[in-house]
Amino acid sequence: MNARHILPALLLITTYLPANNYATTLDSSSANKFRVFEATKYKNKPDMSEFNIQKLGLLYDHEFWKKKENRDELPKDKTIERLARKYSKYEYIVLDIEHWKTQGYRYRPWIPQNNIEKYIYVFNEFKKYTPNSKVGYFAKVPVSNYKLSLSKPGDELHDRWAEENKKMKPIADIVDVAYPSTYTYEKDWCKWEQSFISKLNQMKKIHKGEFFPFIWPQYHEKPVDKSIRLKYIDFNFWLFQLVTTKKHADGVVIWGGWDFHQWTRKTWDSNTEWWAATRYFIKNQNSEELLNMSCIDQHKQLNIELLP
Repeated sequence: MNARHILPALLLITTYLPANNYATTLDSSSANKFRVFEATKYKNKPDMSEFNIQKLGLLYDHEFWKKKENRDELPKDKTIERLARKYSKYEYIVLDIEHWKTQGYRYRPWIPQNNIEKYIYVFNEFKKYTPNSKVGYFAKVPVSNYKLSLSKPGDELHDRWAEENKKMKPIADIVDVAYPSTYTYEKDWCKWEQSFISKLNQMKKIHKGEFFPFIWPQYHEKPVDKSIRLKYIDFNFWLFQLVTTKKHADGVVIWGGWDFHQWTRKTWDSNTEWWAATRYFIKNQNSEELLNMSCIDQHKQLNIELLP
């Protein structure tokens, strides 16, 4: 077999990348600075460590409460302790509690304020038993809102979003790491990048620590265009998202693997464009050609070969 191979017919890929230097050697000191994590729910997935992809601890809200417990109330201290001790083996941990709303309630401002205090309490209690782990909340720093993230500074919508983010500073001050949600709502690369950069700019105003954006190789379940709902992102666009996180963040977290139609975990499929792009990125992430990708390259297409 040749040193290179082209993807099967199902995955004939075209992308922007120039046709030379595909096997660019990684500089180990630089490569080690950017970390790729996975928090997918796929069944039968491979050992990601073989691809230099790391595992982190991700706790969903249902783990903090039993079925009949009131989720508007704080979880029990003993439950927080049990979960913290269970997940303390991970260097990085994500707390995914999303139902305590921190925005809105214009005429009842005490509700989001009380919820912010709940987030702070759970974090502090959790950290008692995970002193050596870096812990943060999913999509709390900054506030996750795609429409507002596309607004321009000085616009009323942008100013409102900035104010909402300022309210999150008590959380931003205590978390070890931020995990922004930077999912995909439409096919436009430049709009995704605009939203990504806008979120990072807001985050940096209130959080000075590490940050690892979450990306998802499917379009959001509530996209701008309903026809792309939950469809998988193509090779080029996914590669561009990985490159963009490489340029601006400490690393990236890949989420996915949940079947929103059957409401169960998906079965792993190695013959997907996003997985091919992920492996390509990891092998070539420090190449000049890759790092020069920009959103205006969306419609540039050249055939490439992928390393085995």
